[in-house]
Amino acid sequence: MHFVTKVLVVFATILSVFLSALVISYAVNSDRVASDYTELQARLAALQGGQQAMAIENASNLKKYQEDITREQNEATRAKNSMRELDNRVQLMLSTQRTVQDASEKAQALATQLATTNGTQTTLIDGLRKDADDSRTKQVEIAKRNAELEKAIADLRRSYDAAENEKKLVREQLAEAKSQLDALRAGGVTLGAAKTNEPFVYSGPTISGKVEELTKDAATGEMLAKISVGTNDNVRENMKLAIRRDNEFVGNIVVLKTDLKFAICKIDLLGRAVAVQVGDIVQSNLQ
Repeated sequence: MHFVTKVLVVFATILSVFLSALVISYAVNSDRVASDYTELQARLAALQGGQQAMAIENASNLKKYQEDITREQNEATRAKNSMRELDNRVQLMLSTQRTVQDASEKAQALATQLATTNGTQTTLIDGLRKDADDSRTKQVEIAKRNAELEKAIADLRRSYDAAENEKKLVREQLAEAKSQLDALRAGGVTLGAAKTNEPFVYSGPTISGKVEELTKDAATGEMLAKISVGTNDNVRENMKLAIRRDNEFVGNIVVLKTDLKFAICKIDLLGRAVAVQVGDIVQSNLQ
């Protein structure tokens, strides 16, 4: 083998040895670097977690400090309001004290004035007592006069009632006479026939009313009807009136007793199988 070749082989061998050493060293250093990198990442994560926890704690503390500040501010505001209220109370007490002092001074002046006018008041009281006695005497006299006036009023009331009864009687007599005169003028029933007990038909202006009540006569057993017209409407005793319902003839009634605004009548159905009802129409026109 040539010498140069041998040298090159030796040199290559030495280089391979160095290269192997370098490879081994790189492998060892690579594992160490990876381990250190992992450890550094763990430390970094721990530091970040600690920073986050610290940030949360700081935020919580900051909120608490803000709440404390707000609470203190509210307490300060309430304290200011309390101080203002106390000042107002003090001012009110001072004003009340001044008012009481003024009232005390006025009371003292009034007491002095009352003491000065005591004699005048005694005189006035004596005069008032005398006036009261005179007033009592006058009241007794007035009471006696009132009793006499009430008695006179009662007598006048009795006289008035008697006059009203007499007036009512005269009015009925006048109405009866007018009815008879109307009948004579209309060519109807005569005066002599009107005075008999025979029922008569009124020939004057039509009288119209209603049946208000139906009763049974306990003595005779006959049905009686109370109608809504009386002597004020020219209704007279023994007058015959017609009863109608829905423009249909029901029967007749004969007036037994009259008053100013109503009359009591006997019902005559002429043998028909009908019955009179409350609310039926009553008319003097028999057609």
